[in-house]
Amino acid sequence: MSTEEKSEDKKEIEDEEREKMLNEENKRESSDVPAQQHEKEAPKGEVEKMKKALEESEKEKEGKKKIPIGGIRMPGIPGFLRSRSREKNNKDGESEHEEDKDLLHDAPSGTPAADRDSVCTGQDQTPPSKRLSLKISNPFKKGKETEIGAAGLASMETLDDKSGADPADDGMESVKLDVEEKDEKGDDGNNKEDWQERLRLLSKHRVIVGGVLIFIILLIIIIVIAASGPSPPSHMGSPGSGRYVDAITSCGPVQGLVEDGAFVFRGIPYAAPPVDERRWLKAQPIQNLNDCWEGTFLAYNTTPSCWQLHSDGSMDGSEDCLTLDVYTPRIGYHSPLPVVVLIGAETLLGGSPGDLVPSGKLAKEHEVVFVRPNFRMGVFGFLASDVLSQSTHPPTSGNYGLSDILAALKWVNLNIVNFNGDQKSVTVLGHRAGATLVTALTTSRLSHGLFHRAWLSSGSGVYPGKQLQESEMKNAKYVKNIEQCQGNITADCLRLVDPEDLIKAIPDSWKPVISDLPKPEEEPAHEWLVLDGEILQRHPFEVFSNGSLPFKIIIGTTAHAEASPELYRRYEDLMAVGEEAVANHIRSSVLGKNLTIAEEAIRRYGTTWPGLASMISDIRTVCPLLSMSRQLQNTESTFYVATEPRGTQRIADVHVDAEVFMRRYKHMSTEERRFNSAMEKLFYRFVYFEEIRKDVEPNTVLLIGQDTNPSIKYPNCDLWFMYDIVPRYARVD
Repeated sequence: MSTEEKSEDKKEIEDEEREKMLNEENKRESSDVPAQQHEKEAPKGEVEKMKKALEESEKEKEGKKKIPIGGIRMPGIPGFLRSRSREKNNKDGESEHEEDKDLLHDAPSGTPAADRDSVCTGQDQTPPSKRLSLKISNPFKKGKETEIGAAGLASMETLDDKSGADPADDGMESVKLDVEEKDEKGDDGNNKEDWQERLRLLSKHRVIVGGVLIFIILLIIIIVIAASGPSPPSHMGSPGSGRYVDAITSCGPVQGLVEDGAFVFRGIPYAAPPVDERRWLKAQPIQNLNDCWEGTFLAYNTTPSCWQLHSDGSMDGSEDCLTLDVYTPRIGYHSPLPVVVLIGAETLLGGSPGDLVPSGKLAKEHEVVFVRPNFRMGVFGFLASDVLSQSTHPPTSGNYGLSDILAALKWVNLNIVNFNGDQKSVTVLGHRAGATLVTALTTSRLSHGLFHRAWLSSGSGVYPGKQLQESEMKNAKYVKNIEQCQGNITADCLRLVDPEDLIKAIPDSWKPVISDLPKPEEEPAHEWLVLDGEILQRHPFEVFSNGSLPFKIIIGTTAHAEASPELYRRYEDLMAVGEEAVANHIRSSVLGKNLTIAEEAIRRYGTTWPGLASMISDIRTVCPLLSMSRQLQNTESTFYVATEPRGTQRIADVHVDAEVFMRRYKHMSTEERRFNSAMEKLFYRFVYFEEIRKDVEPNTVLLIGQDTNPSIKYPNCDLWFMYDIVPRYARVD
C-alpha cells in the first residue's frame, strides 16, 4: 500500500473519531447533571482513570489498518514494540528519511470493546515520538535489513487478509512487518545487489569451481608430459654432472661411475646367488625382497666371474657370480638407445668373457648400451645327472648356464629403460662358446620376446642330439668319482662339495684340446648341452629346418678361427723342415684314408702356415657354420667370413671380428684400417637397422676384407661336404 493511500485512510478515520467525540460532548452538555457534579461524585482516582482512558481511546481511534500478507503474529505481550524505518533515494540523489515508530500497549480493563479491537487488529495509535525502532537481518537477501519489534519472535505466520480469520481468537497479537529493501546503487548506476548475489553464488559453489580448475590444470600438465616423454629423475644427469651417477632397478637404486664420458655400472645382481641349496638349480630372477639390497647398491667394481677352467689348466671364480655390467652413454628416458648383450667364452668350461669386454668410451662413440652378464659354466653350468634331476620338480637337470642367460635377458627387458636403453631393440652378440649358447637359445621358446637380433661369431656347428637320460648315464661316472660323496651320492651331498674339488674331478676327455686336423682314432668331444625338455626340447637343426625363427640372425667367423698360438707352435718345427713334411702330416690325418681327399686338400690350401690354419678352420668351424646357416631357410640370416690377415703370421685369427666390435682391433696398415671400418659398419648397422646390407641375396656369403664382397658360395667347403668330413668333425663347444 502506498504512503498516499495510507494517509487518506488515516484522515478518514480521524474524521470519524472527531464526529464521535463531538457527539459525546453534546450528550454530556444536555444532561441534567453537570460535568462538575460528576467529578465531585466520582472518586478522584476514577476521574483520572477515565480521563486517561479517554485520551488513550482517542489516540487509538485514528483508524483501522489492514494487516498485509507477510505480517507476523505474536503473543500479546504488554509493551511489545514494533518499529519501521525507511530510507529512500530520490532521482536527484537526495535522501528522504521517514521514520514511523509504533508502540503497542495492552488495553486496560476499562477500555471499551471497540478500543480493544483496535489494539488487537494492529491499528497503531502510539504517537510517533514514543515509537521505537529495531532492525534484524533479512535471511533471504544479503545486505538487507528488516525492522521488527525488540522482542524475539516466538512464532511467525503469514496472514491472508482475505481469509477473514480473527487474529484475537488464538490469543496472539498481530504486528505488521514492513520489509523494504534499500535501493543501493553506486555512482556508476550499476546495481551492487547483482554483483553481491553473483559473488554469493560463486562462494557457495567454490568447491565445484575449484575442482574444475584443478582438473583442467592437471589435464594440461598430462598432455605436456605425454608430448615431451618422461623426464629423467633429478639425480640422473649427463657425464659431466660428477664422479658418481644413480639409476633405478627393480631391486632398488644403484650407483655407478663416470668413465670416458659415459656411465658404467659393474656387478649388479640379476638373479639369486646359486649357492648352497640353489646349486644346480635353474636361475631364479630376483623377485623376493629378501634377495634385494637396502639403500643404494654401489656398482663400482667388476665382480668375479663364475667358476671356470682355463686352457692352461688354472681355475678361478665364484659361485655367487650372477651379476652383470652396464655401459651407457647417458642416463635418462629420452631417445632410448639400442642394446647389445655380450655373451663371450672361449669354451663351455671357461675363458669368459673372452674378447667381449666393452668400455664407456665404446658406448659413447657408438651410442649403444652394452650389457655383459656372468653365467655359470662347466659342471656348475651344464652337469646333467639323474641324482640332480630327482631332486627337482619337474625332474630335469643340465643347461643351468642357459637359464642364467635367460634370466639376464629378462633383467634387461625389465630394467634397461632406466639406463636409456630400448628394450624393444636388443641384439645378443655371442662369440666363440658364447655364440654356441646363443644359437641354442634361438631354438628355445623361452627366449622369444627377450631379444630381437643375434650376431653369432665363431661358435659351434654341432649341437646336442642326446636326450636327458642318455646324458645322465654318460655323466654318471663323473658323479661316482667324487670322493666326498662315495657311498652316499645324493643331491644334498653334491651341493656340499667344495667347488675346486668338483672342477678337479672333471675327466680329461671333457677338457678342451688344441684344434688340429682330425685323427683316425679321435674320440668325440664331450657335449655339455643337453635336450633337457625344459629349455631345449628339440634338436636345433630340427628347429632350423622346420620353421622360421622370430629373430634376424647373422652367423659368421674368421678365415683362420682355429689358428691358435698353441697350434702354431706345434707346426713351427715341422714347417721349418719343409713343405713336404707338412704334406706328409696332412696325409697321416683322417684325410689320408682317401688319398684323393688329401691330395685335393693340399692342392687347394697348400702347405704354408696360413694354408694349414685355413684347412683346419674350415673343417672345425667355418664350413659347419655355413652348413647350419643354410638350414635357416625360413629365417632372415646372413653368413660372413672375415678374411683380412694381420700380424707377422698373416692370418685372420678368431679374435679379429670381436676386437673390431669392441674397438680393440689395432690396425697397423691401410688394409687393416679399411677392414676395421668395413667390419665395424656392418655390425653397428645391424644393431641399429636390423640389416647388414640391402643387396645381400639368400645363401650369399659375405667375404669381409678391405671391402665387403658378396659371393655365391665358399668353394672350399664343397670338398668337405662331398666327403662327409663336415660336420662330422666340427667343433662341439
